[in-house]
Amino acid sequence: MSMNAAVLHGIDDLSLTRVPVPEPGPGEVLLKVEANTICGTDLRIVSGAKTAGVRPGVILGHEFAGRVAAVGEGVEGVDVGVQATCSIVLSCGRCLQCLAGREHLCENLRLFGYEIDGGLAEYLLVPREAMERGNLVLAPRELEPTALALAEPVSCCLNGARQFRVSSGEAVVVLGTGPIGLLHVALAKLAGATRIVAVGRPGRLDPALALGATHALASQGATLLVSSHVMDEAFRCDSVLLMRDGNLLDTTTASALLKRTGVETLDEAFLAVIRESERETTR
Repeated sequence: MSMNAAVLHGIDDLSLTRVPVPEPGPGEVLLKVEANTICGTDLRIVSGAKTAGVRPGVILGHEFAGRVAAVGEGVEGVDVGVQATCSIVLSCGRCLQCLAGREHLCENLRLFGYEIDGGLAEYLLVPREAMERGNLVLAPRELEPTALALAEPVSCCLNGARQFRVSSGEAVVVLGTGPIGLLHVALAKLAGATRIVAVGRPGRLDPALALGATHALASQGATLLVSSHVMDEAFRCDSVLLMRDGNLLDTTTASALLKRTGVETLDEAFLAVIRESERETTR
């Protein structure tokens, strides 16, 4: 029995190829792939920009969702027909990095879609070692396959979001509105951020606003963000973001700020906005 798969034969040599459907051995699980997204890393692998850990002849795809099609001897707690995905990082669990809890830096790291055959195929085999390391993740409930396939990029964003610890009422600036940036916008919204500024290409700003961004910045396909304590530089900018202690106080223009505060200099105007913010906080 054979299947279609996107096989990487070499640099700029990716082709749809007929290959045998894997058969699960003892301790292994076979998934029927239902969705697989294309990551920027996939494009870099094909172009040759990324070669570390990539095996020639590998089936690409590391953001996938599927359904258990068959289980090997000895596999328990995994029913045929249940939805599933995989953590793509297969660590050894024995090296110093793994023992220190940094499995993503494993000295013997192997990844789905890099060295282990990935999800750009009709079926995907979860090898015994991956099953033993707990890489198979069963869906807690029925999900759209395209949503479940986003588990890998969402987990990356969650890791970053937890390090920044966005709290309710805070302001967040997201630079870049690709898939990862858009996910960060959505996570900031869920965390309770009240001002979310998305900076990116014009074609990606509407999705950012739909996912929770309160402000979107772009100009002719590119936005230049200048950070400065020299307030007079604001006269050269189309838009001014006033921030203090990581909080976004206002989004305006230099002339509008002077008019609103009724002072003569931008330094005085900024101080006026700070005092206004402090009064609102103490109410």
